[in-house]
Amino acid sequence: MTDMTKKWLVRIAVIVAIAVVAFIGWRLLKPKGLPEGIVSGNGRIEAVEVDVSAKSPGRIADILVGEGDFVKAGQVVAHMDVAPLRAERAQAVAQLAQAANGIDIASNTIAQRESDRAAAAAVVQQRLAELNAAHKRLQRSETLRARARPRCRSATTTRRRWRVPVRRLAPRARSLPPPARR
Repeated sequence: MTDMTKKWLVRIAVIVAIAVVAFIGWRLLKPKGLPEGIVSGNGRIEAVEVDVSAKSPGRIADILVGEGDFVKAGQVVAHMDVAPLRAERAQAVAQLAQAANGIDIASNTIAQRESDRAAAAAVVQQRLAELNAAHKRLQRSETLRARARPRCRSATTTRRRWRVPVRRLAPRARSLPPPARR
């Protein structure tokens, strides 16, 4: 063999010897299992995607966990900015108070209208009583006139007095609605 060939064979033998020693060293020094948290196996891995969402939309005030951190069920991971929600609540409370005030005003207006109606009915009753009294005076005056036969001035005056309330009261009495039943 030539010198050149011998040099190459020696080099290859040294490389093979180093590789064999390295392999034997690796086999002897290798740990006897997998470190904790690492799993080995054959097969297919499928990940499940989990969506995290809030019950109502809004801005995040601060995030309490980092990406990749382990969390437990029910653990708070972020705080929402609730200032807009507080403002909406205050507005709703104000609207509620305004509606309650409107109800009070409407109730007072109804009570006032019922009082006005009762006063108008009392005026109508008063005018009817006046009319009835005028009618009785007229009848009495006509009876006296028929007995006395001379022109009785009181009968004419009473007749005039009776007609005036009738003309004044009749249209008003017809325009009033019947009293409300409770």
